[in-house]
Amino acid sequence: MQTEQVVNLNKRTGILGLALFVKGHVHDSFSSSIVQCNGSADFCLEVLKMDPLDLMVKFEQWSCAKDRSRCLHVFLQHPLTLSSSG
Repeated sequence: MQTEQVVNLNKRTGILGLALFVKGHVHDSFSSSIVQCNGSADFCLEVLKMDPLDLMVKFEQWSCAKDRSRCLHVFLQHPLTLSSSG
């Protein structure tokens, strides 16, 4: 599971990470997700003044509206969750 890999990387190295995984097309069949380490999603609240889930929705809307011919799409399938290591 990719979430566990990111969390384990944080535990081993101390890095912070925030990853958004969203649909690239409205017909994609998986749920979008956010993976964070050590409260890194707080960046959205404190700096962007936006809930992390709202940011994810906006990113997904942008991604689905984008010209697909210009993009390389790599997606991971996870349920809609805000994952955290602590």
